[in-house]
Amino acid sequence: MMTTSRPWWRSPSLSFVLLVLVTGICLRIWFHPTSIGGTQIEKFSDPQKNAVAVTLEMNKLVISLASLVFGAVGSLLFSKDQGARVWRGADVALVVFTVFLAALAIYFSYTTYDKLVEMLSNEFLDLNGAILAQPRAGQVYSLTLSVVCLGILVIRLITGQSPAEEANDDEE
Repeated sequence: MMTTSRPWWRSPSLSFVLLVLVTGICLRIWFHPTSIGGTQIEKFSDPQKNAVAVTLEMNKLVISLASLVFGAVGSLLFSKDQGARVWRGADVALVVFTVFLAALAIYFSYTTYDKLVEMLSNEFLDLNGAILAQPRAGQVYSLTLSVVCLGILVIRLITGQSPAEEANDDEE
């Protein structure tokens, strides 16, 4: 059996480094609003207090759900019921992508919290402005995609075939 070596640009570690760099650049460009504008406030009204409380609860929920995705992936990886399962390239990529998206959801949650604290310390409130709308959109999209990827991973594990086994079945 002849093994072929991969070219240097197809190594998994280089792919991961490129993923982190591209994500960092995208976060810096699109999800780092710096303009602060809004209504100057002296004292919060009851609806404003409730709106801030709901925003903080939504952040807690996103962090909890993203942590749940981390736990689910960890339990799938280290489950004793899996036996001697060999994790192949597509499965590993799906695991890494799922964990990456869950981490991104947590990042956007803390960004939202940080921007809210910045607003309140400067005595203004604009919960629908770009300074909070972009991180909240990032929260929703990254959490949704991480849950979808987790579902795909669970379905792949339930069916029991990895892409390498499917290719071997096709050859026979």
